[in-house]
Amino acid sequence: MGSLSISYAKLAGYTVISTSSPPNFDLLKACGADYVFDHSDPTTAGAIRDLFPIDYWFDTISLKPSVSTILSILAPTDAPVTRANILVLLPPVMFGITEFPEGVTVQFHRFSTHSPENADWHQYFLARGGFLENAIKGGSLEAVPAEVLGGLESVPDGIERVHDGVSGRKIVIEPWSSP
Repeated sequence: MGSLSISYAKLAGYTVISTSSPPNFDLLKACGADYVFDHSDPTTAGAIRDLFPIDYWFDTISLKPSVSTILSILAPTDAPVTRANILVLLPPVMFGITEFPEGVTVQFHRFSTHSPENADWHQYFLARGGFLENAIKGGSLEAVPAEVLGGLESVPDGIERVHDGVSGRKIVIEPWSSP
């Protein structure tokens, strides 16, 4: 989700700021990020604050540590709160933060491609010959590389790899491939 979001934002003309672990810096820059910071570096919050104003906040991890990092940027203990709206992928109750500084809102939007009100968007974006297909074929949309493990016999290995932690790539199982 993060790499695609970076690509979409860059295609829309935005300056993109992202965080990750250092081994993924080049991947995020290839996706279009203008600035990439180490999410575990204690100086990151200040470095991002130096880039203010920032118009949009989108947390593609949406877990307590990632939301807490954004809050430390927007509401440092020694400075006024910067008003912002943070878009998250999970309902806030799932990451365990229920109170936010005054002026900071957090939003989760459930979006269904099957809802009648989204039919035009679905046709434009996802349908055969739509934006997504053309952007992938044209090379203007970057995503993390896929690592194909094999067929269904590879599911235990895939689960183990995800459990151990996967970063900078997607683990893919092709159900109909044979060993």
